[in-house]
Amino acid sequence: MTHNPIELLVLKKKSVKPSFQSFEYLDKFVTQTQNKHLTEAQKGTKASESLVVLAESDEASNFIIDKTVADVLAKYGDVLMDLHITDQKTYSKQVPMNQLYMKARIQITENDEQ
Repeated sequence: MTHNPIELLVLKKKSVKPSFQSFEYLDKFVTQTQNKHLTEAQKGTKASESLVVLAESDEASNFIIDKTVADVLAKYGDVLMDLHITDQKTYSKQVPMNQLYMKARIQITENDEQ
């Protein structure tokens, strides 16, 4: 069984340029997409702190980041550094063929209120 390749990255808008420098292959696969669910969920968020989705297409972005996922990302986006879903062997040569790899990086802070 074959599958369509996938490359999706959710990160803060200010981190887009550095991510293209970190992952040399990224610009061959993705572009910043218009995710209607995330845009709606982030109303009122400062532009520099808003999350964006890099993916192959708007269709792929909106399929994976649906309303439920977008609501969670908007709620906890202030601690999310990035969320990367890929079938590339970016992080490990041991990822089996046709398997996806997801990596999430969060910023842990000391806050008495949380």
